[in-house]
Amino acid sequence: MDHHDEELINCVRTRISKDEEVTRNKLHELCRIDYRTVTNHLDHIVNRDLGDGTKIVQGIAKYQALIKDPPGSREVVIEVGAPEDTPRKNVWEDFALGAIMGGLIVTSIALFGLALPKNSHTCSWVSLPGTGSWVRVCETCGRRGNSLNDQSGPIHFSPV
Repeated sequence: MDHHDEELINCVRTRISKDEEVTRNKLHELCRIDYRTVTNHLDHIVNRDLGDGTKIVQGIAKYQALIKDPPGSREVVIEVGAPEDTPRKNVWEDFALGAIMGGLIVTSIALFGLALPKNSHTCSWVSLPGTGSWVRVCETCGRRGNSLNDQSGPIHFSPV
């Protein structure tokens, strides 16, 4: 017997009660032992003394299972309900829930976007040297706008 066998024996002695079904998954969850370790070492301790006069024996629990029980020659039978599949939920309920959650998320993002200050572009008129002309330039992105002397532009200023 190695360390893992001893660890499983200690777990079964302390966490599994008499006539309780013993499964690999139950040992994995109760003892926090890796499932692969339980799978590899559980067979080593079946029908062996666990140190307190008990052992894990094969028994019938409405389906084939391992049961912790004191040694004896009679077959062990306990009433354990077989695991059942959970009924599938209605697909439309899931769809409706997803649509509502999506709507709430989109609304939250939109309201959050409205609450944040927008980066406003500040434009100012800059004089072009030597030409006597003024050009509107954005101070944030550097984009040039319309010239004051541009007759086809949307804004036209005539000298006074």
